[in-house]
Amino acid sequence: MRDEDPGSLEETLDVLASPEALHQLAESRADIEAGDVLEADEVAALLSRRSR
Repeated sequence: MRDEDPGSLEETLDVLASPEALHQLAESRADIEAGDVLEADEVAALLSRRSR
């Protein structure tokens, strides 16, 4: 393991120690597997509408 970015490793450990973060990751994976995702152009359109 390279130690170029110890902050990144700390963030990873924080996520792995958080039951809520792990739950959110599991939900996201399930959404992806179910095809419940947005394409990049859909995200861009939503963000564009929010900034008006």
